[in-house]
Amino acid sequence: MPAKIARKIDPEALQWFQEHPGDLRGVDILLAFDYSSVPREYPPEWEELEKQSAPIRARMKELQAVPGAPFNTPPGSPERMEYARLFAESQRLASERVRIDREVRDRQQRRWMELTDPIWERVIEQLRRIDGVTVHVYPRSEHIVGEVHVSVAARTVTGLYTIASISEVGYVRLSVVTSTFLNVSSVVIGAQAVHAMVPPNKGDGVRVAVLDTGIHASEAQPHPQMAPIDLGLRAVFVDPGFMVPPENGYWDAFNHGTAVAGVIRNSHPLYVAIAPNCTLVNAKCANRYGLGDIRWTRDAARWAITEPEIQSKVVNNSQGETLVPATGDTVYEKWLDWRLTQSPDVVWAQGAGNNTNAPVRSPGGAYNCITVNTFDDHGTVAVGDDTWHDGVSGPDDGSFRKPDLSAPGWNITTARVFSENSGTTLVNDWTSEAVGTGTSIATPHVAATAALVKRALPAASGLVTKAIIVHSVDPPRSRALHPTQFGLGLRRLGPWSPQWGWGEVNALRAVETAQASSTYIRQFDLAESDARTFDLQNIVSPAQATVTVCWMRHVEDEEPTPVVVPFSHVNLEVVDGGTTVAGDTSHGKNSVKKLYFAVDPGKTYTVRVSRLSTDPPGVATETIVLVSSHDLSSV
Repeated sequence: MPAKIARKIDPEALQWFQEHPGDLRGVDILLAFDYSSVPREYPPEWEELEKQSAPIRARMKELQAVPGAPFNTPPGSPERMEYARLFAESQRLASERVRIDREVRDRQQRRWMELTDPIWERVIEQLRRIDGVTVHVYPRSEHIVGEVHVSVAARTVTGLYTIASISEVGYVRLSVVTSTFLNVSSVVIGAQAVHAMVPPNKGDGVRVAVLDTGIHASEAQPHPQMAPIDLGLRAVFVDPGFMVPPENGYWDAFNHGTAVAGVIRNSHPLYVAIAPNCTLVNAKCANRYGLGDIRWTRDAARWAITEPEIQSKVVNNSQGETLVPATGDTVYEKWLDWRLTQSPDVVWAQGAGNNTNAPVRSPGGAYNCITVNTFDDHGTVAVGDDTWHDGVSGPDDGSFRKPDLSAPGWNITTARVFSENSGTTLVNDWTSEAVGTGTSIATPHVAATAALVKRALPAASGLVTKAIIVHSVDPPRSRALHPTQFGLGLRRLGPWSPQWGWGEVNALRAVETAQASSTYIRQFDLAESDARTFDLQNIVSPAQATVTVCWMRHVEDEEPTPVVVPFSHVNLEVVDGGTTVAGDTSHGKNSVKKLYFAVDPGKTYTVRVSRLSTDPPGVATETIVLVSSHDLSSV
């Protein structure tokens, strides 16, 4: 078979048909036609709006640069009033640009369909002439442009090659055309198995703060899938000058915070939330346009975490700085690390941002949070067909290992703002369809997993909770990209991938690890130039072992300028006698290290965690959390 034909076939599809001769299995067809060849043609108005926006943004930046202004000036002050006017005008212009962009993309999609409809007709005609295959055609409007339009059931490798030999066919993969729903993703990450434990664990009593556009719930009109919510656990931190009617106070006027909260906790019988019995805390810090400010987020987090009557132990933040790449050193990121330095019992799940192959967005570079990317589970509970889709990407050199992990975030059914028109319909956060997509939806899967871990191990600090969750992931696989992005190529640096992080969140494994904390987890302090060793015990058969270490970046003084304590350099090594089995002695912007290695019974494996000296010196003693897949000897 010519190599150019073989390259069109996904290796997993080829392997499956080789291993299952004669068995019927569906494959999906992607066209060779390049979607990017259909241009997006923007009208002159697009550039004109940008020209109008530029001086407004510049003036807003000037006002923000003045110490204490405009947000700490009295209501009605000239600075605050000017900023409010500029903000409203900038949002009007931004809304116009969004409208034009949507129209341009719609025209592009319609043009794509016009060009590819006759191509599909020819492909389908040829497919139907192949013996032993059945063709199913999907309505074009139900699928993202450029993706699969037909599914073909075949039985042999020969049939697979015949399909790929059609000139207009660009790629053939195993069938994955079903949609993803919360009832699937909660199974994929093992949450429903956690719910079924004896005793059951549904995150009962753990307070999860949602820093977002609000959560729809009120005395007069409770949300049918979100009730009951403790209405006392809510506050608004959006400056009144930026709350354009009808903002509705605590309510969600943007259909975002409610969708995020619905992944964490809801009472729907089918679309089961990840932690359905946790307690939601509504910390509204973004307005009806979905826009906020770091000051609002700061105040919301302070209230949600430190207020004596609130004291949330888990925080979900699906917001970020849209145009600011994560570096670990942005003002937002330093503040977030300071917040978690001050609140060591809190774990924070942070969205990494969206847009394929764009860099992680601030504050996703904060060392102490769990930065979450997104993947598509294709509506199946199997891990093998999961693909990275529409997420951001960390640096290729691995010097800055963010994101930390990935979670389901593609086509997730969740709750929407309830109104007289929507009734009890579940729809997503920002479109009229019954799904939500992006790291905004992936992040609450991880926050809710943290609630399950906290329920299983109430005394767990934020650092211990993070270490357990990152340790328990399913590792990145070789087939990590969505088929529409197969040209991008998987990038994987050892056990960490710039797209997937350390892997896919696994709530069941995380809770099981938390339940056996005395066996698998060790927490200890390390001074500079100090080291600790632990032996792996009870190795009864050959297996793959995993060890993970986590520590924190320490930041002092929230205002006016955060002071970052020199970061601790920690090495992680595994030795068998005098032989190093695995090790990570890199010293980039990383506060997590993880090793995979093979173990055999009868051998002694020692895990060594050491801390190097730094100049200037860092904290006197660094708290380290070590998590292992096998029994660990005592400290």
